[in-house]
Amino acid sequence: MVILGSALILVGAAIAAIGAIWLVFTAFQESIMWGFGVFLLFPIVGLIFAIMQWNEAKKPVLTHLAGLAVAIIGAAVRICGERAVA
Repeated sequence: MVILGSALILVGAAIAAIGAIWLVFTAFQESIMWGFGVFLLFPIVGLIFAIMQWNEAKKPVLTHLAGLAVAIIGAAVRICGERAVA
């Protein structure tokens, strides 16, 4: 279970990173100021951009959130697997 949890964490992190990078590219397509804002201050400006430009940012944001969900599930599986072994 530990190996499965670790694999899910890695896959989830990769999917979340793809979503985050995709959001930065989407912000740069909107304007250079949005792009630099999302790139430099991702959590704050990224959320503002996603709310204000939801039609353009929907797919990257949902991809990012899906990756985070997979990583969290992987962490839970890993913790449960370590407790079962101990």
